[in-house]
Order: sequence, then C-alpha cells, then structure tokens
Amino acid sequence: MPAYATASEIINSALQELGMGVVNLNAAANDATGYQMVGLLNSLGQELMRTHDWQVALRTMTFWGDAYSSSFPLPADFGRQVNQTQWAVSDNRPLIGPASPQTWAWDQYGIVSAGILFQYRIATDLFEVFPMPGAGVEFALYYITKGWVSNPDDYIDLRDYVPAPNWLVIFDKRLMIAGLKLKFWAAKGFDTTVLQREFDFLLQNEKATSQGAPVINLAGGYDTTLIGWGNILDGNWNV
Repeated sequence: MPAYATASEIINSALQELGMGVVNLNAAANDATGYQMVGLLNSLGQELMRTHDWQVALRTMTFWGDAYSSSFPLPADFGRQVNQTQWAVSDNRPLIGPASPQTWAWDQYGIVSAGILFQYRIATDLFEVFPMPGAGVEFALYYITKGWVSNPDDYIDLRDYVPAPNWLVIFDKRLMIAGLKLKFWAAKGFDTTVLQREFDFLLQNEKATSQGAPVINLAGGYDTTLIGWGNILDGNWNV
C-alpha cells in the first residue's frame, strides 16, 4: 500500500535529499525555491494523472433518465472515463460507444437508428445517451478524477493543484519525492540521468503493484468464469 505525505513533507524531503535547506511553504511566495517547488509539484501531479488509471482516483458516475433530456452533466472532478464501463444498469446491458460524430448524426437524423442497446458519446462536457431514456432508467460508469490532492479534513474533497501545504497527495510519497527531485534538477539544467532512472523505476513499480494484474494465459484461447458465449453450449434451453 502506498505511503502518503503532505505537499510540505514531499517538497522538503526532496530538497533534503538534494542537499538543500527546507522551505516554509506558508510563505512560499516570498521564497524563490519554495515557490518553484510548489509549481513543479503541481505539474508532476497533473502529469501523473494522465499516465495511468490509478485505483485511488477511480470514481463512479451514476445518473437517471427523466424522459425529457438525453444529456447529463459530467462530475466537476471528471478527468476521463474508464473505457467499456458504461452500463444501462436498469437494463443490465452495456452502452455502445463512444459514437463517432458520423454515427451520432445518423442516430439523430437517419430513418432507422434505434436498437435494443443505448448508445453514448461525450461532447461539450456532457454525457449524451441515445435514444432518450425514460424516467427512472439508471446509468453508471467509472471515471478517473482529475484531483490528486486531498483535503486533510475531508478526504473526498480532491483538487488538481496544491491549495495549502498540509493537503495530502494521493500518490505514493516515494514516487512524488523522486519525481520532484527530477523536475527540480532538470529545471536547473543539471544532469538528471540517475534521478530519471530512480523515478522510472518507482513509477513502473507503482503502476504494477497499486491494483494487481490478471493472470496471463500463455496457451491462448478463451478463459473466463463469467457466463457468456464462450462457456455456454449451443442449443435451446427454454429460458
């Protein structure tokens, strides 16, 4: 399990390992090093959010049809959707998509477009569903939040930047320290070969261990414990 730390702890640990003095982040605007380190920490966290579907950043979006709207606003902290997790919960069926602009135009204006499955797309920060769902139809999907800094008084409150020194970074502190050292050294124009190697190792390690991995079947073939076409015999079962 990752070890977490505040923004202040990460910044000062990175500076200490580089042989530099600690900074008071409450007065970072008056300290050139502290001011730069906060900016570099912000860029590091925002970049890490783009590299992987981190399990600590996984959230669920749930919404319901109302029979007069087919567009639903995305959550304020929406970063990106997790592909192939969009479901019409009430129907126990997956949504088809995301539909291309061409497909969506056909859906809206074609002679025949509706089927047994809902289609979806994301446009203008709205989650759009076709055909228009009836009242009470439930939908759900997983998404990755863009927030990576947690309020110490409310862990659900996440931001995509450091609002205060005591806010908690949701990434492993060792990874953040290594990444911050790398960014600071690069910004100063120093050789970063060793620091890059350290960061790359910790990043790959964190990706591999943070949420586990499936068993890979080297023999090939179809293997699943879920009921589906791969493990049900052909025939009429009168159900």
